[in-house]
Amino acid sequence: MKRTIALLLLLCVAWCSASAARSGAWTNYVNYSYVTCLVFSGGSLWAGTDAGLVRWDPETGLRATFTSAQGLLDNDISCLAAAPDGVLWIGTPSGACSFDGQNWRVLTKDDGLPSNNINAITVAGDGTVWFGVQRFGCPLCRLDESGIRTYSQEDGLLTKTVFALAIAPDGKLWIGGYISAPESSQGAASFDGTTFTNYDLSQYAAVGTAVRAISVDPNGPVWFVPDSAGVLKFQNGEWSKHYPASNPNIWFYGVSADLDEAVWFGNRSSISDLGGVYRFDGTDWTRYSTDDGLCSDEVNCTLVGPDGNKWFGTSDGISRFDGITYWKTFSVPKTLVSNGIFCLCVSGTRLLYGTGQGAGLFDGQFWSTIMGGVSTPQGLKVNDVVIAPNGDMWFGTDQGARRFNGVSWETFYQDLVAMSVKCMAVDVDGSLWFGGAGGVSHFDGTAWTQYTEGFANEWINCITIDHDGVKWFGTSYGGVVTFDGNDWQRFGEDIIGSRLVMSIAVDSQNVKWLGTSDGLVRFDGSDWTRFTEDDGLVSNSCRAVAVADDGDIWVGTTTKGVSKFDGEKFTNYTVSDGLMSNKIIDIAVGWDGSVWFGTFCGISRLKEELVMGPGVTILTDRQAYSTWLRQSVLIGYNNPLADAHVDLVTALQFPDGTLVFYPAEGVPLYSGVLPGQSQMQPIEFLNFLLFPGFPTGRYCWYAALFGQGTSNLLGEISAAEWRLTEAGR
Repeated sequence: MKRTIALLLLLCVAWCSASAARSGAWTNYVNYSYVTCLVFSGGSLWAGTDAGLVRWDPETGLRATFTSAQGLLDNDISCLAAAPDGVLWIGTPSGACSFDGQNWRVLTKDDGLPSNNINAITVAGDGTVWFGVQRFGCPLCRLDESGIRTYSQEDGLLTKTVFALAIAPDGKLWIGGYISAPESSQGAASFDGTTFTNYDLSQYAAVGTAVRAISVDPNGPVWFVPDSAGVLKFQNGEWSKHYPASNPNIWFYGVSADLDEAVWFGNRSSISDLGGVYRFDGTDWTRYSTDDGLCSDEVNCTLVGPDGNKWFGTSDGISRFDGITYWKTFSVPKTLVSNGIFCLCVSGTRLLYGTGQGAGLFDGQFWSTIMGGVSTPQGLKVNDVVIAPNGDMWFGTDQGARRFNGVSWETFYQDLVAMSVKCMAVDVDGSLWFGGAGGVSHFDGTAWTQYTEGFANEWINCITIDHDGVKWFGTSYGGVVTFDGNDWQRFGEDIIGSRLVMSIAVDSQNVKWLGTSDGLVRFDGSDWTRFTEDDGLVSNSCRAVAVADDGDIWVGTTTKGVSKFDGEKFTNYTVSDGLMSNKIIDIAVGWDGSVWFGTFCGISRLKEELVMGPGVTILTDRQAYSTWLRQSVLIGYNNPLADAHVDLVTALQFPDGTLVFYPAEGVPLYSGVLPGQSQMQPIEFLNFLLFPGFPTGRYCWYAALFGQGTSNLLGEISAAEWRLTEAGR
């Protein structure tokens, strides 16, 4: 009895202090297919993607991936450059970093860069590194042995922001930037080490556009790709514009000059017969597409390799072309449809997510494409996803609401207030609410109702239903609006402290938590409380809010990562802790207590484990059936010393704190000798059946080793936590 009481006290302490004794395991799910830039360095092909860095062996096809977990500053890569000494330089929205094959070096504004948003990098023959950055007035800097030096209009550079850089064989630096009025930003410039020469491109490309890519032909010409129709060539002091005669309005992305005086351009148009790769020999244009062997017609970048092979980075991998007939694809197996995650929805063990190119599903074991695949509707930007009580999946897209029942699709748009569905919510009666520009729509399964009064010129960003059935609508300009089925009420900036409400969550006490552009706002039904960076919040721009089962409030910010609020203090997480990106778009809480983060660079999952010391390890699994749930528990031990005479005591804690011992109070699950081992050995396998009557919430298995027949605890208590959200799911 003494041992039972001692264990009960220990377990109660463990339950109450669990949040203080947690460690988080991060898992990231990404798609490396969207290639933004390519470069050769050290005999390897390096590919920058919107989810990290991939190194390819061009002969064998073997690959290695690098993310922030390995030392990368930011997983969203904008540009790459190779130095003569083999060092790889990487540009990101968070700064620049270099990699010599073993060590990483980081450069940010703290080190002297004029901006962390790196658009372009090139390296001169003497090792000088040039950076083009996203900053008006000071867009160019260089790094050499003497340090970092910046260049601006005071130095003679008229381009306000630099998007492209290239080094010519004579050492001249070519610069591409904004194209506007001649006296302000002329679009292109060159630098001979002493003097800048500026070039007005407004007569060749549309004002307000920019030069996004530059390539220097070894034979003399310099090629410029603006984000407008055609391409520009500079040779012998003269400018000329070129485009296919069949389509003078075509836009290009990426440029690489070949050794035979031809030039390769990429195009990523989704229009049939436009996308793909274009070769221009000075007279004729030749187009190559997926019909010829290209892995995707959406081409973001081009590269001519040292051996003359042509490399093309696309939205679906990399293609290599020998220039004659042979094509080869290099790609990483996909997990996600794409990396820009706009929304998440958890139902039971399933995770449904939406992206800018479709949607997908994770069933707890496997990832699959729901929208965007060959046999499903064309990939669309999915702004929100929900799963109805009957299992139907709903997708809010820029082209209406789409319902998928597992077999067929149905599209709704004529009865919506707006074609573009920004957000959705499932009401307590199973009906659905849709938000967009100018109001909200309600669908009860048969009839549609529109509500537009008071929402003119306003976007509905989010919808949440509280425990009383009151509907909460977060707006783009007017704060938050509520509807109880009869009356509408608005709480504006003067009350909540912000005009822009991006997310709303409701906790177990029916307290509302609002993510706004000016902080996290709490409403308990009478008082409004705002939390900001001064209180420890990582950023005031709160894009996503979710409530965990243990009551923690998770806040995702637009650019600075995640904050967790336990009611007293904030704990912050960024890329350096394991997130794929600091740009958080949505958050969802899983059935097992894990937290899912939809980011700009993929999906991150944080599973916080109770860590209560050595001695016993608990591994859990579950099998779901139509009327009950089996929670399986494998208990093992680590005993690297001599044989030990032990009693193994186990218990299950219910959501209300009730503790049930197994097989019975005062009776150990196992009593005997544990042989000395250097690795975990199994002791017992338990099956516990949870029927629909069991309460939902947080459960926890506890196990402890005692000296046989004594109350002496050997090591510490071990625990495995999980959450029951829905019986049989």
